[in-house]
Amino acid sequence: MFGNEPENILGAAVSPNFLSVLEIAPILGRNFLEPEEHTGNDRVALLTHSFWKERLGADPGWIGRALTINGQPFVVVGILPVNFRYVLMPSAQIFIPLNLEKTLARRKFYVGDRSS
Repeated sequence: MFGNEPENILGAAVSPNFLSVLEIAPILGRNFLEPEEHTGNDRVALLTHSFWKERLGADPGWIGRALTINGQPFVVVGILPVNFRYVLMPSAQIFIPLNLEKTLARRKFYVGDRSS
């Protein structure tokens, strides 16, 4: 369980359909829903089984409860299978929906002609 101080936990923002593409289903709870990739609906999280077991005591009551991530409440909607590892970030323990609205709003693109 958590102490009084926040901990650094590796997480990843992923497409809401990433589990269905991988043909994986949460063992508890559900996957992300399409509307959860949009601002205002995006404060939900999927947790790895190891994070859920080691940090939250494998308590099924965490489904539907809020976990504070970066100072914001995120509702835990699902627990991933025991052997699940995200290939692009094998150490990631928390997954949130990728919100392109927020990502694109904060990103600057510098475009120029490199042929000259």
